[in-house]
Amino acid sequence: MRRLILFAASCTCIGGLHTAAAQVPSLAEQWQVKAATRAPQAGSVVRQEALARLSARLHQALTSRAAAKPTTSPAAVLPGWRIRRDGSNGTPTFMTAPPATGKVAAVEIADPGALALDFVAAHRQLFRLDNPREELEQYGATRDRSGRHHVQFRQRAGGVPVWGGDMVVHLDPAGRPYAFNGRYAPTPTRVAPAVLGRAAAVEIARADLQKRVVLEALGTSVRALLDYEGPEAKQFLRQIDGVYRPVWRVLIRPNMRDHWHYFVDAVDGRVVEAYNNTQTEGPRTGRGVDLKGAVQSFNVYETGGTFYMLDGSRSSFAALQPDLLNRPRGALVTLDLRGGSLNRRSRLFHVMSTDNTWADPVAVSAHAHIGRVFEYFLNTHGRLGLDGRGGTVTALIHVGDQGRPMDNAFWNGAFVAFGDGADVFSPLAGALDVAAHEMTHGVIERTVNLAYRFESGALNESFADVFAAMVDRDDWHLGEDIVKARFFPSGAMRDMADPNNGGSRGDPFWQPAHMDEFVSLDITQDNGGVHINSGIPNRACFLIAATIGRDKTEQIYYRILEGRYLSTQATFVDMRLAALQATADLYGADGAEARAVADAFDAVGIAGGTYAEAPVDRAPVVGDEWIAVVNDEAGDNSLILARPELAGQRDIVQLTTTQVFARTSNPIAISGDGRTILFVDADNFIRAIRSDGSGEQVVSGSGDWASIALSPDGKRLAAVTVHRDSTLYILDMEDPAGGKAVRLYNPTTQRDVRAYVTLFADALDWDHAGERVLFDAFNSVEGDSTALSFWRINVLDVDNELIFPVLPAQPPNISLGNPSFAQTNDNFFTFDRVDFDTESGEIWAVDLFRGTVALVERNADSIGHPQYSPDDSELVFQRLEGGVRVLRRLPLREDKMRAAGPSTPYARGAQLPRWFTIGAEPPPELPTSVEAEQALPADFALYPNAPNPFNPMTVVRYALPWAGEIRLTVYNLLGQEIAVLASGARAAGEHAVRWEGRDGRGRPVASGVYLYRLEAVDGAGRRLVLTRKMTLLR
Repeated sequence: MRRLILFAASCTCIGGLHTAAAQVPSLAEQWQVKAATRAPQAGSVVRQEALARLSARLHQALTSRAAAKPTTSPAAVLPGWRIRRDGSNGTPTFMTAPPATGKVAAVEIADPGALALDFVAAHRQLFRLDNPREELEQYGATRDRSGRHHVQFRQRAGGVPVWGGDMVVHLDPAGRPYAFNGRYAPTPTRVAPAVLGRAAAVEIARADLQKRVVLEALGTSVRALLDYEGPEAKQFLRQIDGVYRPVWRVLIRPNMRDHWHYFVDAVDGRVVEAYNNTQTEGPRTGRGVDLKGAVQSFNVYETGGTFYMLDGSRSSFAALQPDLLNRPRGALVTLDLRGGSLNRRSRLFHVMSTDNTWADPVAVSAHAHIGRVFEYFLNTHGRLGLDGRGGTVTALIHVGDQGRPMDNAFWNGAFVAFGDGADVFSPLAGALDVAAHEMTHGVIERTVNLAYRFESGALNESFADVFAAMVDRDDWHLGEDIVKARFFPSGAMRDMADPNNGGSRGDPFWQPAHMDEFVSLDITQDNGGVHINSGIPNRACFLIAATIGRDKTEQIYYRILEGRYLSTQATFVDMRLAALQATADLYGADGAEARAVADAFDAVGIAGGTYAEAPVDRAPVVGDEWIAVVNDEAGDNSLILARPELAGQRDIVQLTTTQVFARTSNPIAISGDGRTILFVDADNFIRAIRSDGSGEQVVSGSGDWASIALSPDGKRLAAVTVHRDSTLYILDMEDPAGGKAVRLYNPTTQRDVRAYVTLFADALDWDHAGERVLFDAFNSVEGDSTALSFWRINVLDVDNELIFPVLPAQPPNISLGNPSFAQTNDNFFTFDRVDFDTESGEIWAVDLFRGTVALVERNADSIGHPQYSPDDSELVFQRLEGGVRVLRRLPLREDKMRAAGPSTPYARGAQLPRWFTIGAEPPPELPTSVEAEQALPADFALYPNAPNPFNPMTVVRYALPWAGEIRLTVYNLLGQEIAVLASGARAAGEHAVRWEGRDGRGRPVASGVYLYRLEAVDGAGRRLVLTRKMTLLR
């Protein structure tokens, strides 16, 4: 940016005349101009067919450009809180408050659930809930040993629970919210009514299950043990192909072992999903250890002269035992199936002795091990039993499978079952880590209840492995005492230190150790890979313990469960955030422990930091800079272009004598390359003109328009009319029929006034990706005797037609308006703030990522309409000085929010500036220059991308020892081409290319592992190919 030329006596006058001072309007009168031009109008004034015709005309007037970089959607902020959001719907997934100063004094809280709900209700816009008191149902509240409260809510719509829509609010000992975690979507408002009844859903599930397994009639004793009276059906709302539909969740136990979960569409009867929720030790390879034959000490119970393998020595054991042998309370009991299968004919037997000698080593091992696990959770974590309330723990031994010993072990929600092994394992009851693993499933089920499917299911398995390794602390192997070497060459079923376990992808004992190796499976394959992908978080746990030790690591992992820092549908990224929060609770957020946790998750590719990284700046458009303004002299409102550095009238060009509609905020819209300018004329028609002054034409068929904004890629136009029309029109130049009319509402008002509180929008600006529109809107809420009118700044998610507030509600005397994004980073925008009580205007800036705002400069009693320069190093805005509008330039610091010095006058008699560049964005190719004295690369090379994993952008570098044709392409794991990053002739040397996670059509791609392949032909005509992997985590 060249040095600003200052004028000592006065700044340059745009029209060449020094306009006489006029009567100075008040601040309120200036602001009222935004509303005074709007004529009353009921409903939308532009029909869909008119939008299509206008889109087609605009397409002819503009040149299409490539899609641009995506950015994080803005949302309402909670000052000082750090918030991570679900990239697909904008809801928060993890939030933490600023660290408390001083010691938090504990108080007695009568109703923590009410405090938690008050918190969500007070910030319902942030949580994207309309009425939390109707949409949330409390289903749990616990107080941990540190005095903190953890309140669990389930989402519901119309009284029907939403599947997977659960969340937890965390309160400190003083009752103040300090954290939140959840996985949910905005509550659905329109859902098709259920047609299918409960009984019909059960029959559909039963018929489908009968195709998978034999349905066995369970005897009375088995039903009592399982606490099962028959199939249960409960109605939920669940997203199916992106749309909420009513479903029946049907729970069926076809036998003593399995517990199937079915989801049946309540409209058309489809089976949406079905999976077995019995947590086993893997896909029939099982878990377990050898019986070592060693003498063990354990607790039994004597009654009537007979000794039973029933431990009544624990503090959980109830003093009153009405039916000790059949329904013990608070005991640890081992029962014997004597080789029978778990079916209706099964008979359970107590393990007994008449002289307190025990000949069965399987029973001895199983009973001793469940006692060890019970002791571990009680002594290490203060947890009384699996449920935390001292409930009975039951183990079944000698479990068979159709006449053979079961080669497995499992937890099914009611008991731990141990098979005696067959081809793959020795008797599994002898393995301490297997017992710990299965019993930990019971702890998980009663705390965070991770759904046993996909990533949440893999986390369920990982937690079970973690505590298995903490109970059996000799090493990081699982099942090493029971595996048979011909199936497990490494000597262990799993290895948390090295999940690959000496194998290769596809081996039954191999697991991925890094997100690069993540295995994508559907629900029919290992419930989505729960036993496979658990290797990744397992490795992270090992790395944490290797740095800070097992003692601290086990406390962190238990704190995650105790604090309910994971939701049922948690992802691996949620696990990272939960581990960091648990570490902060126990050891502080900035200590060695927190660094060890972050480093460990980094090392396995579970990235994203504690919170999302701030979006990086784009390179500004390169070319010839101009400022487009509307003349404001002697009644002339023609369109003027002026160079940023004004040496005289030769730097000012009247582009057209056509008068511009100046009684709005955005009558001018400019294409990303600066070559085409759209503007609203004085008769409210939209016109197009080239930036050299040629080709002026009227493109709209009617004179209804007020403010317009063109997306930088030239594909979409946002527009509002001159009427009091609460509609924002989106015109699609690529698909003229794809335009839409979006009815605006104020997200801060109650639901019953949403339809009419927003009267119209005025200022508009697109983000760089052409996905969101930043706008201000005039709102009016009727009171008893008068109307409360106010302006607000919001963001419209265009594709989803959702509106987010970006700033909190203001006092009645304050209005906010005229927002405009920074040009290199949509994380920032500037706006006007006016105080009608003090008659003062101010220019402010916002950092959406950090949720901070800053005063940039006071603007006397004027409305500024501020705009960033192309490289965001300055602001240009207007100020009334002696009745004349004067444009001023203000230098900014690198943070884009604070002034680097006072503003200086730039031009008189001008208004509504738009600073732009006639040129082009730097291409994605970023060649690294090779100095004359530097040698060319010796080898053809493709380097690891950085950062990796990444969100939203990564850089791929490659080296060419010779000039030639290349092609650099991104593929998914199915081999489908996603995007071409570079193609064509390239000079010899080092090169770099950005990829911003979008396909060839500019659409964001999903999280996952991608391949990038470099193809080239060397000087000898040989075709060379190099391939690497990279991971995108949104």
